Amino acid sequence: NRLALQSQVLGASAEGMDTFLVTKGSATVFGDHPQAADVSDLEPWELLLGLRTLNSGRDMAGKLLQDDGLLPQLSGGAQINPWLAGEELRCELGEAERKVGAGARFLITPPVHDVGRFEQVIAPFECFGVPIITRVMLVRSLAMALYINENVGGDTIPEATFWRLRLATDRALESMKIAAEITRDLESFCRGVCIYPAGLERELPELMSMC
Repeated sequence: NRLALQSQVLGASAEGMDTFLVTKGSATVFGDHPQAADVSDLEPWELLLGLRTLNSGRDMAGKLLQDDGLLPQLSGGAQINPWLAGEELRCELGEAERKVGAGARFLITPPVHDVGRFEQVIAPFECFGVPIITRVMLVRSLAMALYINENVGGDTIPEATFWRLRLATDRALESMKIAAEITRDLESFCRGVCIYPAGLERELPELMSMC
């Protein structure tokens, strides 16, 4: 709830963390404690407004924070899904506008696998005037690629990627090469990437050198 969220944000701020991605959590039924009760106290845009309120020296109930001369300097971003269409896309654009109006300083997308397709679908979100950050996932196996295309909504992995993974003698290395190429291709119209290493965390320095 908002009490816990404000406490966590202020605690993180005291530890030097000031930038947050504000997004909805998954339903507890999908976690390892399905008996736990869901708490849906705030929408993302409401918590973004809450960050601005905390920056002003008050909590979300309007009460003054302890005055130690140092106000928090919190910055929040929001998640968007540009892969929708029709009425769902119109609703998503409306939600993005509300989040930016509430103080979102950046927008972050789901993983991108096909840069050409992404360049077309992201265009409607560029009007909000905040940086767009893309996620890039390391697809380290054919099984993972197939699972993503069959079970995960959003961008689909193109056939060319499947062929590269099939022919690769070192699929982990090939997945890093593919991710590096996607990152470089995104550079011309995105402000940054968030890399999902998918178990290849130790190889991140090598991946960054490829980019």
